[in-house]
Amino acid sequence: MVPALIKTLACGQKFPPTAGEQIRDYLHVEDVATALWTLASKKEEALVNIASGVPVTMRQLMETVGRLMGRPELIQYGTVPYRAWEPMFFGGQPSVSGRREMETRLRNAGGGTQGNA
Repeated sequence: MVPALIKTLACGQKFPPTAGEQIRDYLHVEDVATALWTLASKKEEALVNIASGVPVTMRQLMETVGRLMGRPELIQYGTVPYRAWEPMFFGGQPSVSGRREMETRLRNAGGGTQGNA
């Protein structure tokens, strides 16, 4: 959704999303890659959740993108209905085991996590 939103706003066109009440846990791809690399290098055999632990609504994310691009008025919330198959909540709780080490490695790898939108 984010690439489509950015492309549409960059073209000065209206973006037709749902009302945006769906809740998601977003991570920057570099943070996920660093977490996976850390786990692989430790040869971790336990189940580990890679998540921010900070759920945000799709609307919050779209508002942030719209504001950053200077085009929040082009996002037409509620234009598209919710899909019957779409979960309203999809998030995670990061594993406690190794979390501090992971955060330290992320910070040392280049300034910390990329953060949520």
